[in-house]
Amino acid sequence: MEHKQITVKSVLRFIVPILLVLAVLYFKRGAFWGNITTNYDDAKAETESVELAENPIRQSFSLSKDMDGMDIILEGNTSDQEKLSMRIYDAQTNQLLDEAETEITLNGEKTLVHFDVEVKGIKSDTPMYFELSRVSGDGEIVASVTVGDYQEYLQNGTDEILGQRCRFSFTNGRVFHAVFFVVTAIVLYAALLILFYWLDRRFELEKLFAAMAILSGIMFAIINPLGQECDGWEHYLRSVDVSYGNVLAPIANLNHQKAVIEVPENINNINFQRIEPETGMGNAFNQNIQQLHFSKQTTEMSYPSNFVSLFYLPQGLGIFIGRILGGNVYIGLVIARILNLLCYTAFTYFAIKKIPIFKHILTVIALFPLTVYQAASVSPDALLVGMCFLFTALCFSYAYEEDGTLGIKQGLSLSVLLIGILLCKYVYVCLGFLIFMIPISKFGDKKSYAKDFAIALIPLLVVGILTMSTLQSDVGLMQAGEAGQTQMSFVLHNPMSFVKTFVATMETYFQQYVEWMDTLGWLEYSLGALITVVPCFLIGVACVDTNEYSKQITMRQRIIMVVVFGITTVAVMAGLYIADGRINPVGAPIILGGQGRYFIPILLLPIAAFTSKNIENRMEHFSAKVVGCMGLFLVYAGILLSGMCY
Repeated sequence: MEHKQITVKSVLRFIVPILLVLAVLYFKRGAFWGNITTNYDDAKAETESVELAENPIRQSFSLSKDMDGMDIILEGNTSDQEKLSMRIYDAQTNQLLDEAETEITLNGEKTLVHFDVEVKGIKSDTPMYFELSRVSGDGEIVASVTVGDYQEYLQNGTDEILGQRCRFSFTNGRVFHAVFFVVTAIVLYAALLILFYWLDRRFELEKLFAAMAILSGIMFAIINPLGQECDGWEHYLRSVDVSYGNVLAPIANLNHQKAVIEVPENINNINFQRIEPETGMGNAFNQNIQQLHFSKQTTEMSYPSNFVSLFYLPQGLGIFIGRILGGNVYIGLVIARILNLLCYTAFTYFAIKKIPIFKHILTVIALFPLTVYQAASVSPDALLVGMCFLFTALCFSYAYEEDGTLGIKQGLSLSVLLIGILLCKYVYVCLGFLIFMIPISKFGDKKSYAKDFAIALIPLLVVGILTMSTLQSDVGLMQAGEAGQTQMSFVLHNPMSFVKTFVATMETYFQQYVEWMDTLGWLEYSLGALITVVPCFLIGVACVDTNEYSKQITMRQRIIMVVVFGITTVAVMAGLYIADGRINPVGAPIILGGQGRYFIPILLLPIAAFTSKNIENRMEHFSAKVVGCMGLFLVYAGILLSGMCY
């Protein structure tokens, strides 16, 4: 029996990834620790500003655990460093317990300012107050305060008690995110193994993608606080409604009437709030939902928006499983996110497997930090993006690779995917024009081509007509302007005005759309260096992602790719302009509400259209390098996200 000789090189290839993982985990150890905080920032309340002048600001609060530090939100403009003082007093004895000073420079934005104050030996609720004052400096500094009826009182240099409260928190200790630590280590090790051992020798590209997408998606699912992705709270409420049996909306609301959703009675105990970056509020928020279990009693909540239950089935199933297993709200959320992630991964797996050209470009886009972040949420965009990828892949496959004569089976597969895309977000149905890339000769003759696609279009047209008739009542009534004119009516009567608005929007926001491709959350968690690295990496992949099929692309097909990208882009922006009357009043000169993530489903098209036939890809283990590098980007993004939220 022949034994393989163990060489120094083989040992190093095993040990080096482990050492690199340990090094990253050590030097980025701060990302896996978070402060246990008591938060006095009411995110739902109205905010005002109280000037920090000669007299100190006095704010009362109570302390039930030892304090290891305090953070308060300030804003203002200072040209030089300002020195501030924080003093903590026992409200019963007026005894000074601790004090600290810090130097800050403010640039007009809200800033979380930390003070190293400590209070030890707290056994039960103890009334306290702090005094915040200026030691030196003459710049403008104000404390951000919330307005409301609070037990705590605020005094601004006088004895008058104000109906306001400073936005502050104090630290009660540290918590170690053990699960996130372990999952991050696994993702990083998997990425390095793919790079070091060239695992594309054993596994196809789609399998490497699936492994990296699932592992990194679980990482995001664990660390991302509830509702922080765009429209996350709305999607969560819809998922909860589906988890109680509303699985056929809007065809039929099985468990309640329209314009309401079914939720547990204690849904409002989820203290949902948008977590501003670098505030460290994620721990308190997660602690809240980890200690909360859904009530067995439900209630109906007013919810006038229509939605399609189909795209919340995975998330609803996850919340249902978490609930019947007796898990807390956090457990149900994570299961919901993972099931949504698995559906996205399945669609994209078959897209990468099926597409004959530009497999690696599609893989890079599918492993964008933003793409995986969305997939590992409760957003229906996970399914939308996966279906768009698969539809595009099938069009490329039928155009270049499929052997034999195409028929009704292939036409129906495209039709079914377009129906799903239409029901999720109707504007992306414009991807259907990609069918014109498929040569008529693939169907035998013009007669067969016309017959097969006519039959395939019947279910799409039926669903499309029903969907548009449902939407017409909603879209047609969007925010009437002068004389009852709607945005839809304005666009139809002033098409050139809309063209000018679209051009002006692209001129104004194009750079931001690009930057937002690497910005998570509500466009708040910027990934910094990735905004440069990932696009450059994508361009590099595009330059060498060629094979024998890519040389068959005709100029006509390239034009179709660009046109479809352009039409879909216009449709997306027009949809925002017409349907979102809250931020786009009738005749608005700029379209608001656009985001870079809206272009992910169609991003492959312009890149594919401008690739060159003259560049040969002779790079060995190209798949391993692509997936491994994207894995490293994803780990970096996860660590940055953790640092911003916790």
